[in-house]
Amino acid sequence: MIDTSSIPDDLRSTAQFKFAYADMFEKLNAPGFIEALCAHEAAHVVYYELIAPIVYEPLKPELRYDSQARRYQGHFAALNITVYPMFLGGDVQDFVTWFTKMTQAKVAGGVVGRKLFPSSDGGDRGDKREFEKFCADLQAQYPNLQIDIEERWRQARAAVEEQIENNPIILEIIQQKAIELRKAFGL
Repeated sequence: MIDTSSIPDDLRSTAQFKFAYADMFEKLNAPGFIEALCAHEAAHVVYYELIAPIVYEPLKPELRYDSQARRYQGHFAALNITVYPMFLGGDVQDFVTWFTKMTQAKVAGGVVGRKLFPSSDGGDRGDKREFEKFCADLQAQYPNLQIDIEERWRQARAAVEEQIENNPIILEIIQQKAIELRKAFGL
């Protein structure tokens, strides 16, 4: 279930590898975790596609060795999104609408992850880092743009939580997409 093919045989026999693999395996096999993981990734897809079609590659669970850091790292399952919804121009309100929807797409995975797997943190640390980079890139492109990252993140989370709570069809759509992604992730 976990791809370790990039790790040389001699590094797969270490105690450090065995610990990292066992830890990842245990988490993947925790009750409800795979469902929440797939729903997390599906929520991103659904919310991005509310803006515009995206192009992505599903990445199966993988563990690899980082020789510089001298540690094993990887991901449970992920999406490599290669085409995001872009701002195609318009006035300030069009930009704000696009930015708000993009922010909601970035928080949606964590919101859904916490809803379906309440004992987890939602798995959105990486999503938050991606959002911070997204904002930094926008500010580099538009030097006068001021973004309160923490406030925008909080507002988007609250909005997505409310949308999911008030419209159960959204969660149904996400869960259908999660079933598709689970197959693509090999889970």
